[in-house]
Amino acid sequence: MKRPFRERLSRLRRDPLGVLRGRARLVYLRLRYGRLEGDQAAAFWSDRHAKFGADDLRGVGRESWSHEANAADYADAVLRVQGHIDGLGLALGEARVLDLGCGVGTYAQMLRDAGVKNYVGVDIAATLLPELRRRFEGYRFEQHDLAQSAPQGPFDLIVMIDVTQHLVAEGAFAAAMSHVREALAPGGAFVVTSWLKGPERLSFFEAARPLAAYEEQFPSPEFSFGEREPFREKFLFAIRRSTSEREGGAELA
Repeated sequence: MKRPFRERLSRLRRDPLGVLRGRARLVYLRLRYGRLEGDQAAAFWSDRHAKFGADDLRGVGRESWSHEANAADYADAVLRVQGHIDGLGLALGEARVLDLGCGVGTYAQMLRDAGVKNYVGVDIAATLLPELRRRFEGYRFEQHDLAQSAPQGPFDLIVMIDVTQHLVAEGAFAAAMSHVREALAPGGAFVVTSWLKGPERLSFFEAARPLAAYEEQFPSPEFSFGEREPFREKFLFAIRRSTSEREGGAELA
């Protein structure tokens, strides 16, 4: 969705060079990475991770912020995600956990600190996986494109934090969510973040979707949606699978 004409004109007047640089970068990204699907998306994230490495959060956070500012933001995010997971009542010590878009291992560390032993982290880019395997002995890390296939499950907890917005193509989003459904165990929870507005393309590598897009992919009564918690500019919420096909979809507490 384009910005209103007056807003675009005002921005051009305030910062003409910034607007031109932004347009030039968008052209470059489109030429280099196309529609940002499949191998194109893997190449984009591989290049970004290679640029910043495992020790600089600008690679997975806000590139315009310093590493220190991103670190403070992630510290708050971890507390919020862990609190939300704690409210689900899962036995994390025995849970099979899947971390989608594991990045630099921020949530892998959170889950390890929470007592998770059975962990699989996947990322579309393989760049950082050797370092993650070295840091998190006993955890499994794999390169995987969720839009192409489902990780081998089932999993009692699937976390996907600040990742679904990077599935900019509707077909990729629908395929990825179908693979989450396939991998989620009965009684399991899918903890995810989203803007819950739009649908709207916000940038080259980010798209917003309304709650209805998730409700379509996780229909009642097999799935129930938990309370939505503000998270950065987005929302954090859990989608729970019923323990059996006959069980209803009562809303999560």
